[in-house]
Amino acid sequence: MALKIVTGGTTGAADGTLVSSGNPLVITALNTAIDAHIRCDDGYWSSDQSFDVPAELKVSFDGGSTYYGNADEPITAPEIYAVNVPIKVKQTTAASSTSGSFTTNGTYTAIAALSTPTLTATVVSSSQIDLSWTNVSNEDASPGYTIERSPDGSSWSSLTTKAANVTTHSDTGLTAGTRYYYRVKAEGSGRYSDSGWGTDDDTTTSNVHRQDTFADTDGVAIGSHSPTGGAGTWSTAYNPTSTSDLRVKSNRVLATVTSGGPIDTTVESWLSGSSNNDCAGEVDGYVNTVNGSSIMVACRNTGASHAARNQYRAVLNTDGTLTLAKVVAGSYTSLGTYAAGTLTAGNTYTVRVEAIGTAIKAYINGVQRISVTDSAVTTGGGLGLFVSNLGANLYSSSAVGWSADAVRLYNT
Repeated sequence: MALKIVTGGTTGAADGTLVSSGNPLVITALNTAIDAHIRCDDGYWSSDQSFDVPAELKVSFDGGSTYYGNADEPITAPEIYAVNVPIKVKQTTAASSTSGSFTTNGTYTAIAALSTPTLTATVVSSSQIDLSWTNVSNEDASPGYTIERSPDGSSWSSLTTKAANVTTHSDTGLTAGTRYYYRVKAEGSGRYSDSGWGTDDDTTTSNVHRQDTFADTDGVAIGSHSPTGGAGTWSTAYNPTSTSDLRVKSNRVLATVTSGGPIDTTVESWLSGSSNNDCAGEVDGYVNTVNGSSIMVACRNTGASHAARNQYRAVLNTDGTLTLAKVVAGSYTSLGTYAAGTLTAGNTYTVRVEAIGTAIKAYINGVQRISVTDSAVTTGGGLGLFVSNLGANLYSSSAVGWSADAVRLYNT
């Protein structure tokens, strides 16, 4: 295979006129360099290969600092592929003319596609999805990456480009609860063509409006605790005694007392934040002991005080009784019950109350158990949580009854 020398070409392009008997290199004097270009039209000349030059010529690949001639064969060339690389050529031996070609002493590497990156999309919030991808195995040949986004997996638009070896991007300003599709490819150069598209299909932004995982120091009262992500604040809405409160223990919250325990107590706290009118509240409740205690989560939680509150709530007792209820101006009404059977200590149960229009529903572990139609409470609000414990004690004592492991308030 012959490399091609051209005159009049442009570095980085595939133009110019091939040197031939009709277009010779014209050298006016010995050891006087002329400029030309060299390229490989039918493959890729790797830097670990070599070539020969006609006996009367020398060639430089570094602007004239170092020249290689016939005595230096086989000559190791830089990477040469389908676009022009600048060279300087000079004649060192007197001759009226010379001919020959730069020829290979081995095989050449054909154009190959870069390996396809593996893309992962991670939901961060209701308006942000983080993307990460594997660096392609031939990253030295890739000038960067192109990332595209689609609302349906078929109509794609450019999202951003990244430089070589950059493998992350945060997509912000997204619409809550919306499904997005992403793909990424490595942009080829040299002997490498573009990679295939690495995809992560069907990624939906979170529609979480408020959330808390209760990561904090043991003993911190819920009113002094900052919710996960910093959105909203907790306030205690109902506290039957001056010594009881919801406090953190092992990154959960439970009803405790500061003195005089054990006693039976129920403490209700509210997480602020005005959700959509269509909303849902969830609590991951951990059963420490099966003792008849209950845990509650509420949405559309509004009102200036506990006595004036409005909400839809789902309550789960450790005996397995699920209750869906409403509270209007402080007045409680049961909307339905479901018997799930006695719960198991050491297990976590996700309780969800959902209000979409007038459809009010209660779930356990993602399974709908109660569904009613009601229009008494229509306005979105914050999240309500209560934990009742029969035999509540100091937070430093062994946990009994329920603990809340995490809560979430959704815009639906």
